[in-house]
Order: sequence, then structure tokens, then C-alpha cells
Amino acid sequence: MSLLSRVGRALAAKAMEAPKTGKIGYSPDDLVPRLAGLIPKVPGCEQIKAAEMPWVKRSERFFETWEKVAPAMPKYHVFLSSHKTGGTFGGNVQFDMKAMGRQQEGKVMKEQSQVALAEFYLDVAYRLRPESIDQAGSDSQSLLQVARICAEEDFEPWLEDARDFVADYDPKLHKQLEDTSPFYEVSNDLFWWANFDIAAPAVLHCTWPW
Repeated sequence: MSLLSRVGRALAAKAMEAPKTGKIGYSPDDLVPRLAGLIPKVPGCEQIKAAEMPWVKRSERFFETWEKVAPAMPKYHVFLSSHKTGGTFGGNVQFDMKAMGRQQEGKVMKEQSQVALAEFYLDVAYRLRPESIDQAGSDSQSLLQVARICAEEDFEPWLEDARDFVADYDPKLHKQLEDTSPFYEVSNDLFWWANFDIAAPAVLHCTWPW
């Protein structure tokens, strides 16, 4: 058992002997938040660079691409509106494409929808592969080839990676952590305690029994 854990247990046991006064929650100078505030200061934690965390890097890559392709998304909605076969669409490109494929039931996509889809992917390619678009010039077949390659090698893998990235997203946890933000204005220690208590309660309470 670490020295910090032994000290924490001893002080916690003494603190719990005090009569309850009816106070709700902790104050900045209370033992528990002060000990929680030490966690980010231990050597192992201090060496962690948030900007170098894998999930941060992955998030940055997502938004770098999103900033480029976001202006093209209105063309995607034009494509959806041109493909009026019933059903529910909107927001998930791969899901929408599969749903429309099922509804086609082997029928060829009408020309209006083909044009709208081509315009969407051409716009995406213009933003992700501008040099290839320039090289294609005004050759329609070359432009469509660039759009197809961009869709298969850039856009669709990016969508798949984004879906995998947020697969374990917990909106409830997000909201709980977001709600601890006001503590930061009061005390760093209270802020850290609230975050640890929400995100890793089992580990926190196993280490320090309160």
C-alpha cells in the first residue's frame, strides 16, 4: 500500500468520526477533495500530455477532415431529396446508401439521383484531393474516377473510423462530467474529486474508503 493511501485511510477514518453537521457536499478545504487534488500532481500523471493522448489525436484528425467536407454536405441532402422512395433518411451516409439500395430492389437509380450523388462526391473530392481534380481538368470521366477513388479511399473510411471512434460514447457520462465544470471556478480540488467520483468511482473508492 502506498504512503499516500495509508495517510488517506488514517485521515479519512479520523474525519469520519466527526459528528455530522448536516452539510451537503464538500468544501474546498475538506480532506477528500484535497486528496483527490493530489492525484493529477503525482509524477505518473504529471508526465501525461493531454495533447498527445491517442483519442485526442484521433479527434483532431476527424475534425480536420470534417472542416473540409462540411461545406459539401448540403449536396448530400440534395441527393437524399432527389431519391424519394419513402423510408427514413438523414445524417448517416452509409446507412442511407444501404437503405436506398434495399428500396431500389435491383432497379437502376434514376438519373436525377445519380447526378446529385456524383455532384456530392465531386465536391468532396475537390476538398480532399484538389490536386487530382486539377489534373483531371474538364474530362468528365477522369473527374468521376477521382470522385470514386476519393469516396472509397478517403470519405467512406473516414466515416467508418468516426463511427468506431464514437461507438462507446456515453451521453449520460458526458453530461455528468460537463456538470462538474462550475467546481473549477471554485476549487481545482473539488473539480478533480467530482470528476474522479463520476468517471472512476470504483477505483477511487477502492483506494480511499469514503
